[in-house]
Amino acid sequence: MGLIAHLVARRHLLPQEKLAWAGGPALRRAFPPGGVTIEFEKLLLNLFFCGLAIAVLVLLFTRFNTPFFRASPVFYVFPIFPLVFLGIGLRGLLSPVWPRLNVLLKVYAITDQRALVIDLRRSTVSAIEKTHLTEVRSRQTGSTGDVWFVGEASGASAARLEFIGVARVTEVEERAARML
Repeated sequence: MGLIAHLVARRHLLPQEKLAWAGGPALRRAFPPGGVTIEFEKLLLNLFFCGLAIAVLVLLFTRFNTPFFRASPVFYVFPIFPLVFLGIGLRGLLSPVWPRLNVLLKVYAITDQRALVIDLRRSTVSAIEKTHLTEVRSRQTGSTGDVWFVGEASGASAARLEFIGVARVTEVEERAARML
């Protein structure tokens, strides 16, 4: 994430701004060792949707594969119908993974003038300027940690920014303290 984070952060710099640090959430934080869990009822429901779609497609191409049915336009349009159920089932099966993938689409940056959180999924940039920054706090949990930037809200600046799941918390906190 280091090189990509630097490239993304550089695109959002002001003309006279210098990048001090750029990074993103650690993969260990986004995908914990325990894995992703899904409730049993949701799993059954989504497997049902996938199974229903596959069963309809199998019936379509085995039972209804007659010359009369192949000649009708229904034969060519009907396979679209089970794809809806297949899509619903697959989306449901992958639902626990989406929030974790969204975490990976965030880039954190510290410059000589402000702290930035760049959300690539929403195409938004949140920032606290150096002049409005009042406090930098951190919390380390194992090999990763969180850094909070607290400041006064004004104009386009945020009142609080969070760098969640940063790999080297002490390094990030030191760079942020230099910004104060």
